[in-house]
Amino acid sequence: MATPNLEQTSSDTLHKVAALLHPSDLSSLRANAVDEQMLHTELQRILTTWRTSLMGSEVAKLEALSTDETLRSFVKTIHIEDDCEKNDPWNTLEPFRFPNIWPRNKAGSVLSDQIGVASLRSMLKERKLRPLTIVVRDYRISSLNSSTCPSTSRNVTYRFGGELMARDLKPAPALAKDILDGIALDILSITMRQVKLPKRSEISLPVSEPCVTEITVNMSLDHDGCVAFSSLRSAELLVIPFWLDQVCYRAPNLEILKIKHSNISGSLPAGGPQFTNLQQLDLSYCKFNGGDLLNLTMASKRSLSSVSLHMTTMTDDSTWQDILSTMGHELSGLESFTLRILKGGGELITFYGFDEQSVPEDCRPGLYLLQKGPPEIRRLDQISYKGPHAAGVLETVSRYARPWKV
Repeated sequence: MATPNLEQTSSDTLHKVAALLHPSDLSSLRANAVDEQMLHTELQRILTTWRTSLMGSEVAKLEALSTDETLRSFVKTIHIEDDCEKNDPWNTLEPFRFPNIWPRNKAGSVLSDQIGVASLRSMLKERKLRPLTIVVRDYRISSLNSSTCPSTSRNVTYRFGGELMARDLKPAPALAKDILDGIALDILSITMRQVKLPKRSEISLPVSEPCVTEITVNMSLDHDGCVAFSSLRSAELLVIPFWLDQVCYRAPNLEILKIKHSNISGSLPAGGPQFTNLQQLDLSYCKFNGGDLLNLTMASKRSLSSVSLHMTTMTDDSTWQDILSTMGHELSGLESFTLRILKGGGELITFYGFDEQSVPEDCRPGLYLLQKGPPEIRRLDQISYKGPHAAGVLETVSRYARPWKV
């Protein structure tokens, strides 16, 4: 996209941007924009990342920004988040003062039809906004911090929560779905992850850390004629089946797939995923049946070079011995693998008798073994290998997989 010609920027446009900015940004603009070059620099700094809750006047500001061709061309990232973070005593000495808190149902999901999601979708569809990145952030204040909420603010439905559960990770992926589903954007990568925020040093109150889930979608500007997800190369997914469906059915060029905190048993396409050139597969805190895992791996058995399985549970009568053996036999391009805390048949899996002596001497430099538990009931908790013999080592490891007996 061409750099805006600020010499042609009308006074109306400058007046318009002044109406959109936070007072501190407006003061900076007035103080520093002493010539055309500095005006360009300041507008680029201020508008590159546009933050919005999609509530109240912030929807109108986003719509006004989208109608000005010069101003909207500066916007590269749209960051979508309500005011929970600003209100959390974990972050501020003056909590519970900001009003834009997303309405939610009993499950905690954002009621997207009650905020400006439809307006944003229209702007994206009509190419009035052409960001390279969209970020959706869901912020849950620890319930332990609610005691600092003043009585005058308790009529606001802040997002409080106790111990983290998988369902608490759903609102951000669900809101991202509501925003992006059905829009022909050329998506290159999707990252869904939990974010750890350090406590501000000046906060002395006994407060607890929040649960923050963030979805980052990176896109190309070349949307015209694209098929959504056809350019997707990397996906890191949480919880929501919709995103896994999109990746399996509509992302033939996927190279990296990471899935966390998901029950994917029986949810994959029967004929296997469309992608056939996957290079890296990571599953963490997931449940699946043996057929699911083999579908994910065998579709890319010539290209898959890295497999990591952490806190993964088999939900059918398949055995880890059979699954790992098949993977070791079929994944000819495998270069590394990690197996840590596997479960099956309702029992923890360990690898009785496996040690460095179980593999040829030339394989041992790439082998890492982690044992856990007291001396009398030690178990092999993790096996990792990186090297040219990964497939053979995995096949050997498979023969030792069995339920752990105390």
